[in-house]
Amino acid sequence: SDFRDVQDPGTRRTGTNNFLRNTATAEAAYVLPRLRTALTYTNVFNQEDVPFTDTRIAHTVRPNALYTDPRFSIGGGFALTRGNENSSIEIPYWNYGGDARYLHVITPTISAGLTGSYQYQDPDLGRHFSIGRVRAIGIFGIGPDGTLLAEAGADAFDIQRDSKQFEPSLLVSYTHRFLALSITARYEQGYVNRSEDVDDTGVTFTRTAGVFFTSSFFRDLTTTLGFRYEENKYETLTAGIPLGTTDRT
Repeated sequence: SDFRDVQDPGTRRTGTNNFLRNTATAEAAYVLPRLRTALTYTNVFNQEDVPFTDTRIAHTVRPNALYTDPRFSIGGGFALTRGNENSSIEIPYWNYGGDARYLHVITPTISAGLTGSYQYQDPDLGRHFSIGRVRAIGIFGIGPDGTLLAEAGADAFDIQRDSKQFEPSLLVSYTHRFLALSITARYEQGYVNRSEDVDDTGVTFTRTAGVFFTSSFFRDLTTTLGFRYEENKYETLTAGIPLGTTDRT
């Protein structure tokens, strides 16, 4: 049971729909001193009352590899997803996605690199779409206790028979560590595919900002307190949501 209305994002905090969501992942990995290769399978099970019970199942297979040495690291993977299986109201789809990341160590406190990803989603019925992302990465040690992570680039969203959309893609995160407490401030924006979420709201342009406090006063106990703001602008017509609808939480 949850307080979201899975069919109406504007009333997510006052809804009464019941749902069940299970996610299970299994991975087999072959690990060498500098190379790690793996094959991952993920199963996502969503069951919601809308008002009848509807069940959606997604299967994802993802081979991936990561190579690291003291000077650089490079990794990537390819994911194949079959989504919305068994649903009586949602259209099943295939999703093909790849991602890659390269990071070079310039000094002990500075690293730089590139990251990118691409998704192509093809429903059994309806228009296909794709999402692309390219970002430059910088990681900077600030003094003995601070770390700044910055990623900047562009996201592209292309839906069949519509013009392409380009938006700035950003991630900025700063963490400062104290004796028994760390504080992290984080902001990110870009396109997100929410087809596997319980409410299946498709592609959104999402902005999130948050502050998180993590304590380690005790050796075996860690506590975290966070405050987060999220804004979603819906870019595809799913669950009866008008295009361009903006939801803030």
